[in-house]
Amino acid sequence: RTVSMTTSPSGSNKPVRLPSVSFSLAAIVRLHQQRSSSKNEGDPHDCRRQYVLVHERPPRGWWLPGGGIEHEDETPVHAAIRETLEEAADPLLSERGKDYLPRMTHLISLEQTLGRIRFIFRGEWLDDDNLHDGHGGVLKRPPGDGDSVEAKWIGWEEIQHIPHDRNLINTREMSPFLRNMHDPWLRGHEPHTFYESLEYATKTGEMIFGLPLKQTVSVDSDLHQYNSDDEEPIGAFFLRMKGDTPPSKKSLLRRRGRAELLVDLQCCLLIHDKNRNRFAVEKSSRRFPSSFVENQFGRTLRQLVDTMMKSFQPPRVIQDDEHNPTGLLRVEYIIHENGLEATLTVFPGLQLCSVTAENDTNYDWLPATELSDDLERRLATSFVNIEGKFPCELDIIRDKEGPIKQQSAKTQSF
Repeated sequence: RTVSMTTSPSGSNKPVRLPSVSFSLAAIVRLHQQRSSSKNEGDPHDCRRQYVLVHERPPRGWWLPGGGIEHEDETPVHAAIRETLEEAADPLLSERGKDYLPRMTHLISLEQTLGRIRFIFRGEWLDDDNLHDGHGGVLKRPPGDGDSVEAKWIGWEEIQHIPHDRNLINTREMSPFLRNMHDPWLRGHEPHTFYESLEYATKTGEMIFGLPLKQTVSVDSDLHQYNSDDEEPIGAFFLRMKGDTPPSKKSLLRRRGRAELLVDLQCCLLIHDKNRNRFAVEKSSRRFPSSFVENQFGRTLRQLVDTMMKSFQPPRVIQDDEHNPTGLLRVEYIIHENGLEATLTVFPGLQLCSVTAENDTNYDWLPATELSDDLERRLATSFVNIEGKFPCELDIIRDKEGPIKQQSAKTQSF
């Protein structure tokens, strides 16, 4: 089977694009080969559930491993792995084999603002104390190198007490562990925001928030398709079209040493009428309702998603998140063969449960088996198979980089 690749629009309707610098961050969870001996697997003091924090150069404090995406990075996922290795890993780790390398598992935040895109991933890293391989752990130790001073495994019970401001450091109120840390403050909200959510999911037994990462592959630029017989269409996909851009051209798109890309921002909306088990398609294209951000100087991808959700109101349809749930099914990021452009497409969904949608002049309603586009047909079929339960909330698509208010409120009680 083949999956159609999203491409940039052409002609006079081509969107106004803004050169964007992209960043990849990694929220890394510690893994062990041996299961905890604790009788209570949910014990909040179980030392085997720990997270990575990186100390850069003083006085910058501690943060998640991450940084700018370079032209040499195949995808943002590869950039997250590279940054994790540069900032958090023991310099000799590469000599110990692939089993010791970090692995990214989920896209947990997609933040697109003016001239900037930030991908935040959940990652896993093996660091068992009982491997007896003659080496220490996987993390970097002092004095470090040019990228960072050191990295540490730290439990949530300690992370939540690290201040955001260097001026708020009060060693008298800190645990012995934190008092022994050099410069014990966080230079951003991200460790609190994302490790809190990962801890909450573990303690409550809920699914990890975010979209699972699928296999990253290169795309055939001639066919504009990629082959995958067993590919599950729900998830986050990061792809690169085959091609080689001369270094001279790559150098034209750089800002402060970081790569810039011209990125088309697209939303393809899945609307499911649960009562009739039908999906909305535009009469003209026979495809899911879709649109590009026409002017990136005046609108973000999240604003486009919200506008499409709000404007999709067939007769007798009332937007009601409780009875007509919304969610995110797929994110697709494709770097074009010239290495200078990319397309970022999100596939949010709206399920109509409390009402039955009726046909109007703009949309037809078809069963999944009659959808003409292969990707949309498989996406709709998978959505029906999972009984309309969205794998991810829309909240991970954001147009700001501050703390996630709804997420914080949800986890305050645990």
